[in-house]
Amino acid sequence: TTDEQTFNATEKNQIRANVDLTEWQIAKASVNVIAPEQYYGKMAEFSGQTAVGHKGCFRSTSVNNPFLITTFLYIGKQAFYGCNFRTFKNAVINAYEIDSMAFNGCTLESVDITNMTNNFGYQMFQDSDIHTIILRPNRVINLTSVDTMKSTPMVAGTGLIYVPDSLLTDYKTATNWTTYASQIKGISEIP
Repeated sequence: TTDEQTFNATEKNQIRANVDLTEWQIAKASVNVIAPEQYYGKMAEFSGQTAVGHKGCFRSTSVNNPFLITTFLYIGKQAFYGCNFRTFKNAVINAYEIDSMAFNGCTLESVDITNMTNNFGYQMFQDSDIHTIILRPNRVINLTSVDTMKSTPMVAGTGLIYVPDSLLTDYKTATNWTTYASQIKGISEIP
């Protein structure tokens, strides 16, 4: 199944530990993972994977079908680090967990995050082109560090963050989110 239960704690730890994912995939046929550095420096070819392991698409030159990012339930550390999405600039992300530096230095300009249950990891969007973030989970996502968006349009004050209207005040006063308080708007304000 492709729901929150797909990855239990052991499976997440196996991905993080960079075990031999080929053998692990055979044992866990319901989880199709992009292995570490599988697409290093070349086109990333998505075809039904449900997770991107550590550096799975590290410095990929492009992706064959960027809309399949929506199928990933787990996005590992540095999964899309330095990835050039070329003309694809917007992503809907349904992942329940996104690890640190996942989109560091990539060309994405906007993300719409629907299910995230963990923190915004350290340097998750640093040095990227990100200028619009839509957060739809009905709770405040912890921003672990203001460096999460270092060297982005967000830090320059030109980016916007949209959150559920009912959580607008909570986000504006939450630790580290206060740095971006003037840029945080309710989802009802999305143009």
